[in-house]
Amino acid sequence: VKKYLKEVLGHAYTDKTKLVFVEHHQSHMHLAYATRPVIKTPTAVIVADAVGELETTSVWISDGTHTPKRVWETKYPHGVGLMYSAVTKLAGFKTNEEEFSLMALAAYGTPSGAEYDFLNDFVEVSFSNGLPEFLTSINFHKEDLFSRYKEAIGRHVAYENASLGSTMQKILTDYMRSLTDSLVTKFDTRQ
Repeated sequence: VKKYLKEVLGHAYTDKTKLVFVEHHQSHMHLAYATRPVIKTPTAVIVADAVGELETTSVWISDGTHTPKRVWETKYPHGVGLMYSAVTKLAGFKTNEEEFSLMALAAYGTPSGAEYDFLNDFVEVSFSNGLPEFLTSINFHKEDLFSRYKEAIGRHVAYENASLGSTMQKILTDYMRSLTDSLVTKFDTRQ
């Protein structure tokens, strides 16, 4: 690692440079916290992605003057990020790489009731420690959604299927709204 850092950083890296390794979600949290718009106010940071180490969603809280502490998490194989990646693949994009394409596609469609029901069948939101936890009934890394989709919806997924992107975005938005509303109630954080 040191040899690689010397190559990449050049003279900015010396033998006295201290290396600190942090967890995946912790690195996301630090970036969000360091770039927040209002300083010295209570802050909640939500990290949601496919998988960090084992975390898929984590919540961090700060009084605004100290580094946020992790107060809650959801672990693999559950999590809205994993489902988002699976739907990305279902729409014909590369997982862990082209989720932004599904998000962009969502802007061109409207949520479909049939697709919403299909995707929502795999989800249960239950409360854990006062916060909504996004639980999934299948492992999205191991399941093939293509055949299930065709059976439930009656057609293959079209690459340009904007309604699928929009439907997944609605599920994500509804869950994140529920999580942020619960955070405000539980921790009195409005940022």
